[in-house]
Amino acid sequence: LGLRDVRATLPVPAAQPPAHIPQSKLFRGTGLAAMNKTLLNASNNVQVLFKCAPRFGSTSHGYDANNSFNLNAFGERLFVHSGERDCYASTFHRDWMWHTKSCNSVTAGGASQLRHSYACTGTITEFSTSPELDVVTGTLGDVYEDGNVTRFVRTVYFRKTFPEAVLVVDRLAAKSPTNFEWWLHTTKEPFAILNQHDVGAVCGNASARVDFLWPEGLVLSQTDAFNPPIAYGLKLTQHHLTAATA
Repeated sequence: LGLRDVRATLPVPAAQPPAHIPQSKLFRGTGLAAMNKTLLNASNNVQVLFKCAPRFGSTSHGYDANNSFNLNAFGERLFVHSGERDCYASTFHRDWMWHTKSCNSVTAGGASQLRHSYACTGTITEFSTSPELDVVTGTLGDVYEDGNVTRFVRTVYFRKTFPEAVLVVDRLAAKSPTNFEWWLHTTKEPFAILNQHDVGAVCGNASARVDFLWPEGLVLSQTDAFNPPIAYGLKLTQHHLTAATA
């Protein structure tokens, strides 16, 4: 009998809820950490996805920036990797979706990490998980296009007990003075910006309050425009928040 025939003779396994497997997991080879409050029901889950790729960099479908994260909450996509491909390697694909500004990560003086490059690598240097707290750290070296950023270390602490919270701690070093820009992208409603310590985001049943704790004096702005614009008649509305050093 062939393998397919043997498989067809085996009994169908009984379905069971995914309660017995780890709710959070590090896929070390691809540099992806999936951190969940619960896998039993998406409407009750809060999920943080984090990328810092050691091998494939920003190539192929893994083109999103290193040390970027997505936040999904209660069945909604709250903070996302923005954009939608109009055509492979189009101006929009290359200069928005491959650019670090399209992700929930950090640009430096507007500079992106290396785009669509095997050389744009990093390492997840810490990962731990428990029912109460997940922690992940990604470390990058000289992977920005202008060569100015020498080190970018991002640690994400994910508290899974109520009230759920995510703390992002960034350590950045550069050869010469530069501005840093933190980016957040959401899908449905504009950000409600009072000041850097009080930013609201809402997407359906999910909402978050964002506090840019430090440094003080950040300049916050938002837009629903893509630069460059999406092409070929595609229509997409998303909201992009930038918090920039002076």
